[in-house]
Amino acid sequence: MPWLRTAVVALVVALVAAGVGYSVGRARPYARSDEATHSVSPSVVHLVKSGGVYMADTGIQLSDVPPADLPYPYDGRTPPDRATPIDGAYLRNLALGPLGGPTVGLPLHCLRCIPYRLDAGISTLILYHGRYFLDHLLSDFRAEGFYVVHGDRIVFTDDPNCSSSRGVYRWFREGDHLRFQVIHDPCPFDQLRSQDLMAIRWTAFDHCLMRVEGLWPGELGCRGRHFRP
Repeated sequence: MPWLRTAVVALVVALVAAGVGYSVGRARPYARSDEATHSVSPSVVHLVKSGGVYMADTGIQLSDVPPADLPYPYDGRTPPDRATPIDGAYLRNLALGPLGGPTVGLPLHCLRCIPYRLDAGISTLILYHGRYFLDHLLSDFRAEGFYVVHGDRIVFTDDPNCSSSRGVYRWFREGDHLRFQVIHDPCPFDQLRSQDLMAIRWTAFDHCLMRVEGLWPGELGCRGRHFRP
């Protein structure tokens, strides 16, 4: 029967085509020599060990910080990009009670509130290569600027909240704790900046291993750091 032969031939052709399509669509287990020549080597991932667990090193440098988060040199001068004696990450935790309790002392996100108001809760201070980043986590108040260390004195400049003011302080490092003592700081708002910096001592922590969620501007200075497993 001619029609039956034609149907069988058509069926065989369809199956062969389907098989070819399946073979082409599958990933080849081996690459050709020319493909292997042009393959891209994966980038090296540096690992750090925290609490017995290895994780990728996600540290950043100043070049990785978004320009909007970097200090701006209002006076045209920028400190050199090099280490200082107090570089590191610091935090503090202000209790709510002494600030007035929930009714008065609860930190609120406010775009028109005066800066450097003492806010309860965790605040972080990153000091790195002459750049500082202050963050009140609950109220989302942030400030950044430059600093220069001369012996036991530190000079803060180019704060956008008081761009023309230079705050001069003494700093004291006692173990893991850092304290400031104001010498002269004409930043306005009734000395709120000095009160904020000196409210309680700051505690150093290893932000390269303790990945604090929301840390601003990030694990600054951790890239390329040597870790011992």
